[in-house]
Amino acid sequence: MSMSNTVRIRVRDAMFDCESCANTIEHVLEATYGVEQIDVDESTERVEIDYDPDIVAPTELEMTFEAWGYTPRP
Repeated sequence: MSMSNTVRIRVRDAMFDCESCANTIEHVLEATYGVEQIDVDESTERVEIDYDPDIVAPTELEMTFEAWGYTPRP
């Protein structure tokens, strides 16, 4: 994948402060085709996702969060 196509989004959810929840979403997103890097910061309840928009849409990432019971917000 070309790094020139990479886009970064940041989302928050109060449940990301739990280590187990943070690990879960990190592993789920790592398995998502088109996601290149994930950084979960429990202290800020924030996830940064680098992805290729030619492969995966932001709405697909949002649906992945929601499918696991999380409510992402900017």
